[in-house]
Amino acid sequence: MPGGMPPGPPPPPGHRQRKRSPWVPILVVVLVLALGGGGWFLFGPGSDDSNTRPPMGATPDTPGGVVWSLNEEVAEGARIEGFWTVGEDTLVKAVDNVFTAYSLADGSSLWTLALEGDSMCAPSGTTEDGLIVVGHGEYNCGQNITQVDLTTGETGWSRPLEPEEAPDGFQIAISGSSYAIHTHGGWNLHRIADGELISAAAAVYSSLHQAVNRTDFAQENAPTNGQEICAVDGVAGGERLIRRRTCATVTDAANGTTSAPFFKLEQIDPDTGDTLWSLDVPEGRWVSKIHSATPLVVSLRSEEFGRVTDLMFVDEAGQITGQVPIETTGVAENDVHLLLEEWCRDSLVPYNGVDECGGTAVGGDTFYASPSGLSGPNPVTAMDVTTGAVKWTYETEQFYKQTVLAADEEGVIIHQASHLGSSGQVARISADGQTVEPLFRTDEAWLQPTFYTAWLNGQLVYSVSDFSLDQDIAVYGPEGEAVPLTEENGGNGEAEDGTAGAATEGGGEDAGAAEGGGADAEAP
Repeated sequence: MPGGMPPGPPPPPGHRQRKRSPWVPILVVVLVLALGGGGWFLFGPGSDDSNTRPPMGATPDTPGGVVWSLNEEVAEGARIEGFWTVGEDTLVKAVDNVFTAYSLADGSSLWTLALEGDSMCAPSGTTEDGLIVVGHGEYNCGQNITQVDLTTGETGWSRPLEPEEAPDGFQIAISGSSYAIHTHGGWNLHRIADGELISAAAAVYSSLHQAVNRTDFAQENAPTNGQEICAVDGVAGGERLIRRRTCATVTDAANGTTSAPFFKLEQIDPDTGDTLWSLDVPEGRWVSKIHSATPLVVSLRSEEFGRVTDLMFVDEAGQITGQVPIETTGVAENDVHLLLEEWCRDSLVPYNGVDECGGTAVGGDTFYASPSGLSGPNPVTAMDVTTGAVKWTYETEQFYKQTVLAADEEGVIIHQASHLGSSGQVARISADGQTVEPLFRTDEAWLQPTFYTAWLNGQLVYSVSDFSLDQDIAVYGPEGEAVPLTEENGGNGEAEDGTAGAATEGGGEDAGAAEGGGADAEAP
């Protein structure tokens, strides 16, 4: 290939778009050739390398496929505000101000709930019994906050947002029986059952402007020179309630100027609001995203709007047990800037939600990551959840993109997207990285960074986020059926019978490598 460059990525197979610009095919060809310098090597006619290329796509004996899929008939431009699985049998999706519940068995609609207004902000998680609280109203996060039961589609208590709760923007996190609201620097903790306040704190510091806040509260509680002031600017829920605080030292109280910011992570008791521990983030690092709350795994930046530089591992007592360069995950240096797009649903702004990320999972004592980018097939990397040391990596040329979905003591569940014209699959890699077990195929599905995914009852549930494709929600599993590959995505329009089109062929075994302790081992 010219210049020795690796082959560029194929355009995402996806599913047929409802609307397509005539420029898209031209741009795809240009990008493939420009980025890879060898698009014809992989996909062009007349290649004499077809007998030497590794097999691609799911093998003929991989079972399953799509269990059901549906088009929600939602106009392009609508916003997905939430995506939750409730219990073992229900999926709930919020679009703009409307909730819709679907049966995971067959995709039938169970109930619909429309809230007042046309905007909403919602947490990424629910209580164990399916309750959430959401902000909603006419703009931004709305002017009201309401309890919603996702098992029935019924609303509970509702109240107006107080002025100090900054209705122009906030985040919500749920932990235990409480919910936390992070506003522009402020912090409120409430009971979910009745909305009663547990604790609250306004902010003297503005992390957005990196200066003394100009709110009435800050003016009434004017700081003095040398005083340390902080603002809560991120919350994460789940098994533990974690908050991110940005702090500074006042250098000139009269003018409201401060030192360069520094950062803290804190675990909060959701029942009382008490701080259980407080951790000082290493100097020169900004907290980026929280990828796991239990155990706590955090990505760091070297500057406010810079790329991710490190992963930090924290124990239950709030002590840093490991900090490793982000390249330890196996991400190519040129692709580091893409990580937050891949893992955190295009969330590039530091002050967006901190706990809505995917592409990673924790199982037992292992943190699994699947960094991807433009440099070619990506690895799945297993790291010690205490130190960050790499246990093993798994790579294969049989599939183009690998995405971590979930993990447990037995290993990690991944989705493997194939090249054009062949099926992908969901597989399990054993905890030691030595065995790769295909579970079921997923036709040409390609999990984009903005997709919402869930692993439930041995099935992959996913939802697209832009309403531009043929299907908006799909469930795949071993009991599903293989779907014919679309001609426009490289297939021949016929159901697969073991081969996957002219450009790529199924069959053969996985070609993978597991690394641990410096020794290489092949995964079958």
